[in-house]
Amino acid sequence: RAFMRCTSIQSITLPNSVTEIESSAFTANSALKGVIGPSVTKIGSSAFSGCESLKEITLPANLCKMENTLFYGCKCLKKLVIPENVTSIGAAFARDCVSLESVTLPVCLQNIESNAFLGCVSLESLTLPKALINIGTDAFDKSLIAYVYPNSVSDQFCMKNGIKTEYLAETDDPDDPDDDTPETVILESEEGLLYTESESTVNII
Repeated sequence: RAFMRCTSIQSITLPNSVTEIESSAFTANSALKGVIGPSVTKIGSSAFSGCESLKEITLPANLCKMENTLFYGCKCLKKLVIPENVTSIGAAFARDCVSLESVTLPVCLQNIESNAFLGCVSLESLTLPKALINIGTDAFDKSLIAYVYPNSVSDQFCMKNGIKTEYLAETDDPDDPDDDTPETVILESEEGLLYTESESTVNII
């Protein structure tokens, strides 16, 4: 937690020897715009919670899990791209990211824990991967329109919780450039380590 609540630091470069960012490492670092750490393979819970200057983030491709409260309260965060190997998103992962407009989910995602996207009031619609086998309580706001496969776990969850759905055809291919149906890896609605392309864009590579 060496950089926790360091409100004046805008950029940090990590050496190649650093492969892990521990829990709460940058919590409440409200000025942080970028962290460079190409060898990072694990990011702990709450590592970037309360980082109010982050607006767009792409996570490292070799991550397999999104930990709890990782981006909780990042109120300016507008976009998230979840790596294709991620199978689980932790509780309150991006809770109260009130500016979040776009999230890309991997097709292999199996688990979304409770409150993961709750309070993301700028996200309006959400496409849920067919591979999902568990969605926790209040995983996202009920004002969403969810794109789901018929009779899937996601479909059943939405029906039980009164969330409006639009159905995807079984033949819909999210990787087909000629398929204009909503991709199962895109969330738009009540929505290396870091490399800053601009003041409003942060990428994790």
